[in-house]
Amino acid sequence: MREISRNAASERSEAEVKEPDGLAGDIKSIRSLIPLALGMLVLMAALASLMKILP
Repeated sequence: MREISRNAASERSEAEVKEPDGLAGDIKSIRSLIPLALGMLVLMAALASLMKILP
């Protein structure tokens, strides 16, 4: 788990150093948001299932 967060941190610092160049930069930023969006979906699904269990 810690290795994953370290990799994410190093990728973030690399992304900050490189300035986004037009469309390619936009695609890269969107691609970095995909895991975040998936995590949010999983959290929402877990919350929905909890709400069904606990009326």
